[in-house]
Amino acid sequence: MLKNQLVKGLIVASGTLLITVILNWFNYTVFLGLFAGFLGWCAWEQTETAHQLIQKTQLESQLQGQMRTEAALLQNELKEVKVRSQVFSEQLKVEIDSKTEAEARLYELVGQLQTHQVAHKDYQAKISKLERELAKKQGLQQELANRDEYIGLMQDAIDEEQNKRQVSESLVEKYSNQVQALGAENIALKESLSQANRKLGAIKVDHAQPDSELEKTSGSYGLKIEYLGDLEDLPDREYKKVMGKIFALQTEPRPRDCDYLRKFISRHGKIYRIRTGDYRICYVIEESPVKQIRVLMVDNRNERIYDDRLGSRLS
Repeated sequence: MLKNQLVKGLIVASGTLLITVILNWFNYTVFLGLFAGFLGWCAWEQTETAHQLIQKTQLESQLQGQMRTEAALLQNELKEVKVRSQVFSEQLKVEIDSKTEAEARLYELVGQLQTHQVAHKDYQAKISKLERELAKKQGLQQELANRDEYIGLMQDAIDEEQNKRQVSESLVEKYSNQVQALGAENIALKESLSQANRKLGAIKVDHAQPDSELEKTSGSYGLKIEYLGDLEDLPDREYKKVMGKIFALQTEPRPRDCDYLRKFISRHGKIYRIRTGDYRICYVIEESPVKQIRVLMVDNRNERIYDDRLGSRLS
């Protein structure tokens, strides 16, 4: 715009100058030249204005054509938009309907899910209960298996005990017969012992005139048992062993396994002790007035009680 004004100013100035020169050439005054320039300027402005009007008209015509074209295009686009809008509206309606159905289906599925969750919890509780019952039953089965095994072992033990019992019964029967025989023998031995003690008590020795019977048995000792109660309480088997040991002392009063009890003193002589099984036989060897074995005590209790009993009998 500034460039056009400069061009117009140059053109008007050139025209004015040219007219002034021409007028001066023809002896007109400068005023006339300036006036002529002003007129030229006005003419130029009119021309320019007319030209601008023409351009404006052309531009408006152009713009109107473009606007009509654009309006037509816009109308077409508007129609297309309306069509699309209708299509979109129908699609939106379909989508809304589908969404509504989907929401309804979703609500239905949520309800079913909640129902299934509740049922699942119930099933889980039932499963846990069944698992506990199963574990309990397995424990009972194991316990029953252990009991069966224990019963089997007990049955084996019972069978073994029955076999042992049968063997024991046979042994009992055998030993009963032996006991009966030993009992009869024991009775006979006790009777013999009583008779021997009675005979020993009745024996009296005359030193002035020796008895021929004692001369025949000068290598053996007589026998005297102070307390027959010690022997009467013995079991039959032990009684037989003890009496055998006592009878052996008549021919061998000091065997190798006898002990001399130094801590006890007897008016009858030295005190000896000999063992047979669990029993201890305490005796004295008398050389005068009669050679005899005097049995003081037969006992199987501990050392302290044994010593107390022997001490009380010697006091």
